[in-house]
Amino acid sequence: MDNLNGKRKKYLSPFPMLFMVLTLYLLIVTLFNASILDLVLEDYVPELPADATIQEIKSHEVHRFLDNCLRFYYGHYTLSTIVTLPLAVMAARVCYGKNNRKRYYWAEYIVSIVYATVIVILFRCLIKLFYPLEPDTITTIGLLFSPLVGIVANTACFRKMLGFSVAKTVWRSVLSRLLYLLMMAAILFFIMVIFAIYIVAKY
Repeated sequence: MDNLNGKRKKYLSPFPMLFMVLTLYLLIVTLFNASILDLVLEDYVPELPADATIQEIKSHEVHRFLDNCLRFYYGHYTLSTIVTLPLAVMAARVCYGKNNRKRYYWAEYIVSIVYATVIVILFRCLIKLFYPLEPDTITTIGLLFSPLVGIVANTACFRKMLGFSVAKTVWRSVLSRLLYLLMMAAILFFIMVIFAIYIVAKY
C-alpha cells in the first residue's frame, strides 16, 4: 500500500508489474504446454449420434458453445484477466463497506486489486514451474488453491488500506470473491440465454 501513500520510486507500479507477470505466465504456459484445459474440458462435448433428434442437436450445440467459451477464457488467460479486472474492482468496492467507498476512490481499489491479481498469477506460475509435466496436478492444485490464494491476496492488500481486523478483512475478501464469481456466472448465463434463443430460432 506504499504505492497508494505516494512512495512510488522504490516500487514497481501496479500495471507494469501486472503485465510483467502475465508475460511470465504466458511464457511458462507456452514452454510447458500445461493448461486447465487438459483436465476440465477433456471430452466435455458429447458425441452427436448420426440419428440425433432436434432436441439432441440443440443440446449438442449448447454444450459446444459453452465448451468454446470456457476454452477461450482459459486458453487466453492473460487477456481474460485484464478484461475481468473491472468486475473484481466492482466486487471489492461493494464488499469492503459503504464508508470505505466514500473514503477511497476507484483508483485505490484498482491498485489493490491489481496487486492481489499479481499475487494470484505468481502462484499459478509457481505451480506450473513445480509440476511442468503434470497438467492434471497443475489443474487440480490451481482449482483447489487459486481461490484461497485470491482471498489471502485480497486480505493482505486491503487490510492495511482499510484498517480492518484480519477476521473482518478475510470475511469481506470471501464476500468479494463470491460476488466476483457471481458476476462472472451472470455474464456467462446471459450469453448462454442469447445463444439458446439463437439455437431455438435456428432449428
